[in-house]
Amino acid sequence: MPIVDREHVRQFVAADNAFYDQARKAGLNIHQLSLDRTDTMQEFATSLPESLGEKFYDLYIEEMNAAALALNADTAQLVTQTHQQNVDRIISTETWGAIGAFVLGVIGFLWLMLSRSPD
Repeated sequence: MPIVDREHVRQFVAADNAFYDQARKAGLNIHQLSLDRTDTMQEFATSLPESLGEKFYDLYIEEMNAAALALNADTAQLVTQTHQQNVDRIISTETWGAIGAFVLGVIGFLWLMLSRSPD
């Protein structure tokens, strides 16, 4: 009889997520794969005695929620890092633009002053 405990279900969920990640990278239809995997998971759960099947479903849902929260946190961190990098680039561009405008202004002023003919 299969073991139905949190650690085994967590490994099951981790394997699913790794599979979906590889499938996504390969350009496969994740939605269809997810539906197919759900069917396989349901077949497995219904093959268990009722109490173990219910326990499996409960643990599976909890572990999927935990994995989703972890993925959301990772995604939020990447978004924050990307945003900060973009802000840094914008500040750098604005700074160099201001320096360039200042230098051109000084050159223009000097050119204007030097090109004036004395009266």
